[in-house]
Amino acid sequence: MDTLRMVQEFHNTFGISIPETPTLEPLPPLAQRKLAQVIHMMKQVSTVCHVFAENHRGTPAGTYFIRLQLIQEELMEFAEGIFNGDIVESLDALGDLQYVVDGSFLTLGLGDLKLPAVAEIHRSNMTKLDEEGKPVLNSAGRVVKGPNYEPPNLAPLLEKKD
Repeated sequence: MDTLRMVQEFHNTFGISIPETPTLEPLPPLAQRKLAQVIHMMKQVSTVCHVFAENHRGTPAGTYFIRLQLIQEELMEFAEGIFNGDIVESLDALGDLQYVVDGSFLTLGLGDLKLPAVAEIHRSNMTKLDEEGKPVLNSAGRVVKGPNYEPPNLAPLLEKKD
């Protein structure tokens, strides 16, 4: 099963809606203002990552900060797409975000572990149901760890790699 199908199974199991057509609802004014603040902070984080990477070019730390900056920039573009109500901009940002995350798997030598890692994380996430098999949600409606939660066991994947 590919990673998108795993996430789709999670959404279906935990009652997270999946629209049949591309959808980007406009934000109310308060949410627009808060998102503008988030985007501003994201720009600051991106700048810090860029400066650090620039000053540590060619080192592992520099490489990690480049990866962080790339992910941060694409996440910021996704936020801007939502802010602008632009589904095309949002799609572009999500595609770019997936691309740079996959690049980070490769940069860390984890490329061949992506699918088994996501499968193990998916297995763990599916244990977040309560005793009655229902999702456990926090006050914001986010799925949280239930009484049957089992954390992902990723160390064996790295042991097999050695």
